[in-house]
Amino acid sequence: MYSILIVDDNASIRARLKLDLKKLNFTIYEAANNKEALDIASKKEVDVVLLDRMLMKENGNFEDGITTCMMIKSNPKIYKIPFIIIVSEKTDPEDIEKGYKEKVDYYIRKPYIAMEIVSIIEKHLATKNSDTKKLSYKNIVLDEKEDKVLVDFEEVKISPTEYILLEYLMNNVGKMLSKEDIKEEIWGNSENATDKAVENMIYRLRQKIEPLKECLEIVKGYGYKLIK
Repeated sequence: MYSILIVDDNASIRARLKLDLKKLNFTIYEAANNKEALDIASKKEVDVVLLDRMLMKENGNFEDGITTCMMIKSNPKIYKIPFIIIVSEKTDPEDIEKGYKEKVDYYIRKPYIAMEIVSIIEKHLATKNSDTKKLSYKNIVLDEKEDKVLVDFEEVKISPTEYILLEYLMNNVGKMLSKEDIKEEIWGNSENATDKAVENMIYRLRQKIEPLKECLEIVKGYGYKLIK
C-alpha cells in the first residue's frame, strides 16, 4: 500500500482529498504546516507529498510550501522518498519556475479536480514500479527494480522527476527529443509545463551525472539527444 502526505492548513480540503485518495487504498497522513510535514516525512514511509503553496501559521503569517519542499529535498534521510506536488493559486510563470527550480516535481493550479491529482500520482507510481529491471548507457545504469541510478557503480542521488527524464532519454538513445516531447512525457498536458522547466531539469541532471555533460547533445531552440 502506498502512502501520501497531505499538507494544507485548511482542514476541509484535507478531508476532501482524504476521501478521494482513500478510494485508491492509500495510507493518508496529514499536516497543517511546515513543522508537522517535516516531522511526519522523517518518521513515516511516504511515497507522495501533496503540498499547498501557501500555509498559514498560528500567528496569522504565511509560510512558503516551496520552502518545505526544499527542506525535504535537502534532508539526506528523506530526499528520495517523496514525489512532491505543489498546489497553488499562483499562476504567474515566474512562480511556477521558482517551484521547479527548487525541485518541486509537479505543479497544479487551484482550483483543481481531485482525479487530476489521482492521475498524476498513479503515473508516478506506475513508473516507479515498472517491471523492467535495468537500463544501461555507457557507464550509467538505471536500476528500476532498486530505484537507483549508478555511475561507475556509485549511486547518484536524483529526484523522482529527474529519474523519469533520465529513463526517457535512455530509452531513446540517438533520437532527437523536443522540449514538447519531454514536457508531454513528464507533465502530460499540464499547462504548467514550460520550456524553462525542461531546461532547468536538464541542467540539474547534467550537473549530477557527469557523463551527460559530453553525451547529451543540446540543440538550441529545439531539444536534446543522447548520442549513441
